[in-house]
Amino acid sequence: MQGSNFNSRYQPIQGRMSDSSQKSITILAPCFNEEEALPSFLEHVEGILAALPEITWSILLVDDGSSDRTWQVIGEMAKKHPHLRGLSLSRNFGHQTALTAGIDHLTTDAVIMLDCDLQHPPELIPLFIEKWRAGAKIVSAVRQETEQVGWFKEVTSRGFYGLIGKISDTPITPNVADFCLLDRTAYTALRQMREQHRFVRGMIASLGFQREFIPFVAKPRVSGASKYSFRKMFRMARHAITSFSSAPLRLGIFPGIAAMIFGMLYGTYILLRYMIVGDLIPGWASLMVVVLTLGGFQLLGLGVIGEYIGNIYEQTKSRPLYFLKGTIGDPDSNSSSEESE
Repeated sequence: MQGSNFNSRYQPIQGRMSDSSQKSITILAPCFNEEEALPSFLEHVEGILAALPEITWSILLVDDGSSDRTWQVIGEMAKKHPHLRGLSLSRNFGHQTALTAGIDHLTTDAVIMLDCDLQHPPELIPLFIEKWRAGAKIVSAVRQETEQVGWFKEVTSRGFYGLIGKISDTPITPNVADFCLLDRTAYTALRQMREQHRFVRGMIASLGFQREFIPFVAKPRVSGASKYSFRKMFRMARHAITSFSSAPLRLGIFPGIAAMIFGMLYGTYILLRYMIVGDLIPGWASLMVVVLTLGGFQLLGLGVIGEYIGNIYEQTKSRPLYFLKGTIGDPDSNSSSEESE
Protein backbone atom coordinates (compact mmCIF):
# COMPACT_ATOMS: atom_id res chain seq x y z
CA MET A 1 0.00 0.00 0.00
CA GLN A 2 1.29 3.44 -0.79
CA GLY A 3 0.30 6.96 0.14
CA SER A 4 -0.62 9.74 -2.21
CA ASN A 5 2.36 10.80 -4.30
CA PHE A 6 1.73 13.83 -6.47
CA ASN A 7 5.32 13.95 -7.75
CA SER A 8 4.94 10.67 -9.61
CA ARG A 9 6.56 9.88 -12.94
CA TYR A 10 3.45 8.68 -14.70
CA GLN A 11 4.18 8.30 -18.40
CA PRO A 12 0.99 7.63 -20.37
CA ILE A 13 0.98 5.37 -23.40
CA GLN A 14 -0.88 7.19 -26.12
CA GLY A 15 -3.45 5.77 -28.45
CA ARG A 16 -1.79 7.48 -31.44
CA MET A 17 1.80 7.98 -32.52
CA SER A 18 3.15 11.30 -31.32
CA ASP A 19 5.58 13.88 -32.61
CA SER A 20 6.83 17.20 -31.32
CA SER A 21 3.92 19.13 -32.88
CA GLN A 22 1.22 17.07 -31.20
CA LYS A 23 -0.49 17.83 -27.92
CA SER A 24 -1.07 15.06 -25.40
CA ILE A 25 -4.20 14.68 -23.32
CA THR A 26 -5.45 12.31 -20.63
CA ILE A 27 -9.09 11.38 -20.11
CA LEU A 28 -9.56 10.97 -16.36
CA ALA A 29 -12.63 9.21 -14.96
CA PRO A 30 -13.27 8.09 -11.36
CA CYS A 31 -15.19 4.83 -10.99
CA PHE A 32 -17.21 3.44 -8.09
CA ASN A 33 -19.11 0.21 -8.76
CA GLU A 34 -19.30 0.92 -12.49
CA GLU A 35 -18.50 -2.50 -13.99
CA GLU A 36 -21.55 -2.34 -16.27
CA ALA A 37 -20.89 1.19 -17.53
CA LEU A 38 -17.17 0.90 -18.28
CA PRO A 39 -17.32 -0.94 -21.65
CA SER A 40 -19.80 1.60 -23.08
CA PHE A 41 -17.76 4.48 -21.68
CA LEU A 42 -14.55 3.22 -23.24
CA GLU A 43 -16.23 2.61 -26.59
CA HIS A 44 -17.71 6.13 -26.70
CA VAL A 45 -14.54 7.90 -25.61
CA GLU A 46 -12.21 5.94 -27.88
CA GLY A 47 -14.42 6.55 -30.89
CA ILE A 48 -14.26 10.30 -30.32
CA LEU A 49 -10.55 10.48 -29.50
CA ALA A 50 -9.52 8.37 -32.49
CA ALA A 51 -10.95 10.98 -34.85
CA LEU A 52 -9.05 13.92 -33.36
CA PRO A 53 -6.08 15.16 -35.40
CA GLU A 54 -2.75 16.03 -33.83
CA ILE A 55 -3.76 14.74 -30.41
CA THR A 56 -2.09 11.90 -28.56
CA TRP A 57 -4.23 10.50 -25.82
CA SER A 58 -4.50 8.09 -22.93
CA ILE A 59 -7.31 7.10 -20.56
CA LEU A 60 -6.85 6.89 -16.80
CA LEU A 61 -9.55 5.19 -14.73
CA VAL A 62 -9.48 5.52 -10.93
CA ASP A 63 -11.29 2.78 -9.02
CA ASP A 64 -12.53 4.40 -5.81
CA GLY A 65 -12.72 1.27 -3.66
CA SER A 66 -15.47 -0.47 -5.64
CA SER A 67 -17.12 -3.54 -4.15
CA ASP A 68 -18.06 -5.06 -7.53
CA ARG A 69 -15.80 -6.15 -10.43
CA THR A 70 -14.89 -2.63 -11.55
CA TRP A 71 -11.15 -3.16 -11.01
CA GLN A 72 -11.18 -6.55 -12.73
CA VAL A 73 -13.04 -5.07 -15.70
CA ILE A 74 -10.45 -2.29 -15.97
CA GLY A 75 -7.71 -4.93 -16.02
CA GLU A 76 -9.47 -6.97 -18.70
CA MET A 77 -10.01 -3.90 -20.90
CA ALA A 78 -6.39 -2.77 -20.46
CA LYS A 79 -5.16 -6.01 -22.04
CA LYS A 80 -6.99 -5.07 -25.25
CA HIS A 81 -6.43 -1.32 -25.08
CA PRO A 82 -2.75 -0.40 -24.48
CA HIS A 83 -3.56 3.28 -23.91
CA LEU A 84 -5.73 2.46 -20.87
CA ARG A 85 -4.30 2.92 -17.38
CA GLY A 86 -5.79 2.35 -13.95
CA LEU A 87 -5.38 3.28 -10.30
CA SER A 88 -7.08 1.39 -7.47
CA LEU A 89 -7.59 3.17 -4.16
CA SER A 90 -7.40 1.09 -0.99
CA ARG A 91 -10.95 2.04 0.01
CA ASN A 92 -13.74 4.41 -0.98
CA PHE A 93 -12.24 7.87 -0.41
CA GLY A 94 -14.92 9.71 -2.37
CA HIS A 95 -15.35 11.16 -5.84
CA GLN A 96 -13.33 14.33 -5.16
CA THR A 97 -10.34 12.43 -3.78
CA ALA A 98 -10.47 9.95 -6.67
CA LEU A 99 -10.15 12.90 -9.05
CA THR A 100 -7.20 14.13 -6.99
CA ALA A 101 -5.47 10.75 -7.22
CA GLY A 102 -5.77 10.84 -11.00
CA ILE A 103 -4.48 14.41 -11.20
CA ASP A 104 -1.47 13.42 -9.11
CA HIS A 105 -0.46 10.93 -11.84
CA LEU A 106 -0.56 13.17 -14.90
CA THR A 107 2.23 14.36 -17.20
CA THR A 108 0.26 15.13 -20.38
CA ASP A 109 -0.35 18.63 -21.74
CA ALA A 110 -3.95 18.60 -20.50
CA VAL A 111 -6.55 16.46 -18.78
CA ILE A 112 -10.30 16.14 -19.30
CA MET A 113 -12.21 14.93 -16.25
CA LEU A 114 -15.61 13.33 -16.65
CA ASP A 115 -17.83 10.65 -15.11
CA CYS A 116 -17.81 7.17 -16.59
CA ASP A 117 -21.61 6.78 -16.44
CA LEU A 118 -21.89 8.90 -19.63
CA GLN A 119 -23.96 11.61 -17.93
CA HIS A 120 -21.11 13.87 -18.98
CA PRO A 121 -21.35 13.58 -22.79
CA PRO A 122 -17.97 12.62 -24.35
CA GLU A 123 -19.18 14.29 -27.56
CA LEU A 124 -18.07 17.60 -26.01
CA ILE A 125 -14.41 16.53 -25.89
CA PRO A 126 -13.57 18.11 -29.30
CA LEU A 127 -15.12 21.41 -28.17
CA PHE A 128 -13.06 21.33 -24.96
CA ILE A 129 -9.91 20.84 -27.01
CA GLU A 130 -10.88 23.59 -29.46
CA LYS A 131 -11.24 26.16 -26.66
CA TRP A 132 -8.02 24.91 -25.07
CA ARG A 133 -6.13 25.35 -28.35
CA ALA A 134 -7.58 28.87 -28.54
CA GLY A 135 -5.79 29.76 -25.31
CA ALA A 136 -8.00 28.75 -22.39
CA LYS A 137 -6.19 27.12 -19.47
CA ILE A 138 -9.47 25.83 -18.00
CA VAL A 139 -12.60 24.81 -19.88
CA SER A 140 -15.56 23.95 -17.62
CA ALA A 141 -18.94 22.45 -18.49
CA VAL A 142 -22.02 24.08 -16.97
CA ARG A 143 -25.13 21.94 -16.58
CA GLN A 144 -28.21 23.52 -18.16
CA GLU A 145 -30.55 20.70 -17.21
CA THR A 146 -30.51 17.03 -16.35
CA GLU A 147 -32.70 14.48 -18.08
CA GLN A 148 -34.82 12.40 -15.68
CA VAL A 149 -33.55 14.15 -12.55
CA GLY A 150 -35.81 14.28 -9.50
CA TRP A 151 -37.32 17.54 -8.30
CA PHE A 152 -35.68 17.21 -4.88
CA LYS A 153 -32.16 17.02 -6.30
CA GLU A 154 -32.88 19.90 -8.65
CA VAL A 155 -34.19 22.12 -5.83
CA THR A 156 -31.35 21.29 -3.44
CA SER A 157 -28.77 21.87 -6.18
CA ARG A 158 -30.19 25.32 -6.95
CA GLY A 159 -30.34 26.13 -3.26
CA PHE A 160 -26.73 25.10 -2.72
CA TYR A 161 -25.35 27.14 -5.62
CA GLY A 162 -27.52 30.10 -4.65
CA LEU A 163 -26.18 30.00 -1.10
CA ILE A 164 -22.51 29.46 -1.90
CA GLY A 165 -22.69 32.11 -4.61
CA LYS A 166 -23.71 34.67 -2.00
CA ILE A 167 -21.29 33.74 0.79
CA SER A 168 -18.25 32.27 -0.96
CA ASP A 169 -14.98 34.18 -0.97
CA THR A 170 -14.36 32.62 -4.43
CA PRO A 171 -16.93 33.16 -7.22
CA ILE A 172 -18.33 29.74 -8.14
CA THR A 173 -20.39 29.49 -11.33
CA PRO A 174 -23.87 28.01 -10.65
CA ASN A 175 -24.27 24.41 -11.87
CA VAL A 176 -20.63 24.13 -12.93
CA ALA A 177 -19.55 20.49 -13.04
CA ASP A 178 -16.33 18.59 -12.42
CA PHE A 179 -16.60 17.88 -16.16
CA CYS A 180 -13.75 20.08 -17.38
CA LEU A 181 -10.43 20.41 -19.16
CA LEU A 182 -7.35 21.56 -17.28
CA ASP A 183 -4.16 22.65 -18.98
CA ARG A 184 -0.88 21.41 -17.49
CA THR A 185 -0.41 24.82 -15.86
CA ALA A 186 -3.82 24.54 -14.17
CA TYR A 187 -3.64 20.93 -12.99
CA THR A 188 -0.07 21.42 -11.72
CA ALA A 189 -1.30 24.32 -9.61
CA LEU A 190 -4.36 22.34 -8.50
CA ARG A 191 -2.39 19.40 -7.17
CA GLN A 192 -0.45 21.72 -4.88
CA MET A 193 -3.70 22.21 -2.93
CA ARG A 194 -3.74 19.38 -0.38
CA GLU A 195 -6.93 20.18 1.55
CA GLN A 196 -8.35 17.19 3.39
CA HIS A 197 -11.92 18.27 2.62
CA ARG A 198 -11.99 18.74 -1.12
CA PHE A 199 -14.40 20.59 -3.38
CA VAL A 200 -12.62 20.35 -6.71
CA ARG A 201 -14.85 22.67 -8.72
CA GLY A 202 -14.37 25.38 -6.11
CA MET A 203 -10.61 24.79 -6.04
CA ILE A 204 -10.53 25.13 -9.83
CA ALA A 205 -12.46 28.40 -9.60
CA SER A 206 -9.87 29.75 -7.17
CA LEU A 207 -6.96 29.19 -9.58
CA GLY A 208 -7.68 32.33 -11.59
CA PHE A 209 -6.35 31.16 -14.97
CA GLN A 210 -8.09 32.03 -18.25
CA ARG A 211 -11.35 30.08 -18.28
CA GLU A 212 -14.07 29.26 -20.78
CA PHE A 213 -17.47 27.62 -20.23
CA ILE A 214 -19.50 25.13 -22.25
CA PRO A 215 -23.22 24.49 -21.57
CA PHE A 216 -24.38 20.88 -21.56
CA VAL A 217 -27.40 18.73 -20.81
CA ALA A 218 -26.64 15.87 -18.43
CA LYS A 219 -27.88 12.60 -19.91
CA PRO A 220 -29.40 9.67 -18.03
CA ARG A 221 -26.94 7.11 -16.68
CA VAL A 222 -26.01 4.42 -19.18
CA SER A 223 -26.58 1.76 -16.50
CA GLY A 224 -27.11 1.32 -12.78
CA ALA A 225 -28.11 3.93 -10.23
CA SER A 226 -26.39 7.08 -9.00
CA LYS A 227 -23.79 6.45 -6.29
CA TYR A 228 -24.14 10.01 -5.02
CA SER A 229 -26.56 9.66 -2.12
CA PHE A 230 -28.16 12.59 -0.32
CA ARG A 231 -25.76 12.03 2.56
CA LYS A 232 -22.75 12.35 0.24
CA MET A 233 -24.19 15.44 -1.43
CA PHE A 234 -24.86 17.06 1.94
CA ARG A 235 -21.33 16.28 3.11
CA MET A 236 -19.84 17.78 -0.05
CA ALA A 237 -22.02 20.89 0.35
CA ARG A 238 -20.93 21.25 3.98
CA HIS A 239 -17.27 20.92 3.05
CA ALA A 240 -17.69 23.36 0.16
CA ILE A 241 -19.28 26.03 2.35
CA THR A 242 -16.76 25.74 5.19
CA SER A 243 -13.81 25.57 2.77
CA PHE A 244 -14.75 28.57 0.65
CA SER A 245 -16.48 30.93 3.06
CA SER A 246 -15.97 32.25 6.55
CA ALA A 247 -19.48 33.73 6.60
CA PRO A 248 -20.99 30.96 8.79
CA LEU A 249 -18.58 31.95 11.56
CA ARG A 250 -20.29 35.34 11.61
CA LEU A 251 -23.74 33.81 11.59
CA GLY A 252 -24.58 34.83 15.14
CA ILE A 253 -23.39 38.44 15.01
CA PHE A 254 -26.56 40.12 13.75
CA PRO A 255 -29.05 37.97 15.71
CA GLY A 256 -26.87 38.58 18.77
CA ILE A 257 -26.90 42.34 18.25
CA ALA A 258 -30.66 42.31 17.63
CA ALA A 259 -31.28 40.23 20.77
CA MET A 260 -29.07 42.53 22.84
CA ILE A 261 -30.89 45.66 21.63
CA PHE A 262 -34.29 44.03 22.20
CA GLY A 263 -33.22 42.94 25.69
CA MET A 264 -32.06 46.43 26.65
CA LEU A 265 -35.23 48.06 25.31
CA TYR A 266 -37.48 45.50 26.99
CA GLY A 267 -35.55 45.87 30.27
CA THR A 268 -35.88 49.65 30.09
CA TYR A 269 -39.64 49.30 29.48
CA ILE A 270 -40.07 47.01 32.50
CA LEU A 271 -38.06 49.35 34.74
CA LEU A 272 -40.02 52.43 33.65
CA ARG A 273 -43.35 50.63 34.11
CA TYR A 274 -42.36 49.54 37.61
CA MET A 275 -41.28 53.08 38.50
CA ILE A 276 -44.43 54.73 37.05
CA VAL A 277 -47.21 52.16 37.53
CA GLY A 278 -45.71 50.16 40.35
CA ASP A 279 -46.25 46.62 39.05
CA LEU A 280 -44.10 43.95 37.40
CA ILE A 281 -45.08 42.27 34.12
CA PRO A 282 -45.59 38.49 34.44
CA GLY A 283 -43.09 37.14 31.94
CA TRP A 284 -42.43 33.41 32.33
CA ALA A 285 -43.69 32.61 28.82
CA SER A 286 -41.80 35.45 27.18
CA LEU A 287 -38.72 34.61 29.25
CA MET A 288 -38.77 30.98 28.04
CA VAL A 289 -39.16 32.10 24.42
CA VAL A 290 -36.16 34.39 24.74
CA VAL A 291 -34.04 31.77 26.53
CA LEU A 292 -34.86 29.00 24.04
CA THR A 293 -34.33 31.26 21.03
CA LEU A 294 -30.97 32.54 22.24
CA GLY A 295 -29.99 29.04 23.36
CA GLY A 296 -30.76 27.71 19.90
CA PHE A 297 -28.62 30.40 18.27
CA GLN A 298 -25.79 29.65 20.68
CA LEU A 299 -25.88 25.91 19.97
CA LEU A 300 -26.01 26.58 16.24
CA GLY A 301 -23.03 28.89 16.54
CA LEU A 302 -21.10 26.29 18.53
CA GLY A 303 -21.87 23.70 15.86
CA VAL A 304 -20.56 25.97 13.11
CA ILE A 305 -17.41 26.74 15.09
CA GLY A 306 -16.99 23.01 15.73
CA GLU A 307 -17.20 22.33 11.99
CA TYR A 308 -14.38 24.77 11.27
CA ILE A 309 -12.29 23.47 14.17
CA GLY A 310 -12.83 19.93 12.87
CA ASN A 311 -11.55 20.98 9.45
CA ILE A 312 -8.47 22.54 11.05
CA TYR A 313 -7.89 19.39 13.10
CA GLU A 314 -8.11 17.14 10.04
CA GLN A 315 -5.76 19.39 8.09
CA THR A 316 -3.12 19.62 10.83
CA LYS A 317 -2.82 15.81 10.96
CA SER A 318 -1.38 16.01 7.42
CA ARG A 319 -2.40 12.48 6.54
CA PRO A 320 -2.14 11.36 2.89
CA LEU A 321 -5.32 12.09 0.96
CA TYR A 322 -5.52 8.49 -0.28
CA PHE A 323 -3.65 5.20 -0.51
CA LEU A 324 -3.11 3.14 -3.64
CA LYS A 325 -3.89 -0.56 -3.53
CA GLY A 326 -2.74 -1.29 -7.05
CA THR A 327 -2.14 0.06 -10.51
CA ILE A 328 -2.51 -1.00 -14.11
CA GLY A 329 0.10 0.52 -16.37
CA ASP A 330 2.60 1.25 -13.60
CA PRO A 331 1.91 4.97 -12.95
CA ASP A 332 4.67 5.01 -10.32
CA SER A 333 7.33 2.47 -11.17
CA ASN A 334 9.12 2.76 -7.82
CA SER A 335 6.32 1.68 -5.49
CA SER A 336 3.33 0.30 -7.39
CA SER A 337 2.51 -3.16 -8.63
CA GLU A 338 1.60 -3.71 -12.28
CA GLU A 339 -1.85 -4.96 -11.36
CA SER A 340 -3.68 -5.72 -8.14
CA GLU A 341 -6.84 -7.76 -7.98
